Amino acid sequence: GDTGMAAMNTRESIFEVQWTSQTSGSWMWMMFHRNAYVPNDSFSWGKWATPSRNLTRAYDAEGDTERKNASVIYDECGWSYRYPSDEYAFMHKFPTNVTPVYVMRLAEIRLLHAEALANTDDPGGAADIVDEIRDRANISPLTDAQRASSDRMREAVLHERRLELAMEGFRWFDLMRYGDDYSKLFEICDGVNVRGSSSYDSYFQTRRAMNDNRVLMPVPTSVLEDNTNIEQNLGY
Repeated sequence: GDTGMAAMNTRESIFEVQWTSQTSGSWMWMMFHRNAYVPNDSFSWGKWATPSRNLTRAYDAEGDTERKNASVIYDECGWSYRYPSDEYAFMHKFPTNVTPVYVMRLAEIRLLHAEALANTDDPGGAADIVDEIRDRANISPLTDAQRASSDRMREAVLHERRLELAMEGFRWFDLMRYGDDYSKLFEICDGVNVRGSSSYDSYFQTRRAMNDNRVLMPVPTSVLEDNTNIEQNLGY
């Protein structure tokens, strides 16, 4: 079947951006992999949003093959920046030039609700929602220990959003939102590709450490001068 077209206007979709022509369509696929509509489509430059090894291993640890296969595809290419060239991991959520972009979809909204419940001391209610998402992915429900603890449920919701929404543009903001400061954001970003870790193994590239002025953009001087009630962001 026509998988790119069949994915449009599903019950999961709340707001999506669509393309309807195989001959033009969007260029989203070009940034991440090949166009599945073009047999033996070739490409010759490194792509963005390459899945990390700790993401793929997070799927494997859960036995989450359905969402892993929807998010990651392995292919042969002409470079080995982060993976061996004969088995390179690519982002797989835009497989064709007519695959819609989900701006808002049901699972993301449900998991936002779960996050709100976990943050208002209703871990059981949060767990019920997370288990709905996990059941749809055909993986095991949360544990009794997770259901009983708001702290553990906040972690569980963050983890579930990572698996469900991988490479859809939510992870950075989820990490910024977690806790009272940016410590979780710093921990995850600084640990993503340490030599010898599960992230990039021998495909190591030096990464600058996170700090306050790498989280928020500065407020322009003209805005601060026009409105003295506005304060400059941290780090500037």
